Amino acid sequence: QSVKCINIDFSSEHYENFYDLSLDVRGCKSLKHSLEKYAECEVLTGDNKYMVQGHGLQDAKKLCTFCSFPPVLHLHLKRFEYDPLRKATVKINDHFEFDESIDLSPYLDESPGRPDVYLLHSVLVHSGDAHGGHYHTYIRPDCNGQWFKFDDERLTIASRQDA
Repeated sequence: QSVKCINIDFSSEHYENFYDLSLDVRGCKSLKHSLEKYAECEVLTGDNKYMVQGHGLQDAKKLCTFCSFPPVLHLHLKRFEYDPLRKATVKINDHFEFDESIDLSPYLDESPGRPDVYLLHSVLVHSGDAHGGHYHTYIRPDCNGQWFKFDDERLTIASRQDA
């Protein structure tokens, strides 16, 4: 994450190791759209100014880019959120699309000059609402072939469309 002030010569960078990203579902139609939202520049102004020691509150731009991605990347889709109008946690059931592969090189701060492609290995599914439910998962062990559905003690062959 980097922050660069607009009106003074000050910038700050923060590096953090990670293995998973929590991505928005609400307002995003696809994984690509959600990643673009995650990496978009946020302008910090008004009540949201950035505090700079010795300079006080400053207008700034905050940006998230990646130096590298881990060998295995977990993407957590934020399907639960607090609704202040209902005063309750609700499940987001919006349609959300993702492909079996994704090139993450556009999100790197320095392009490697080649695709940085990840293959979809598994999908964890929650059935139910925010207060209870059941999980099952679809796994493609070799990342290219047959999908399998794991549901408690049951293992069945699954279609690509199901997964």
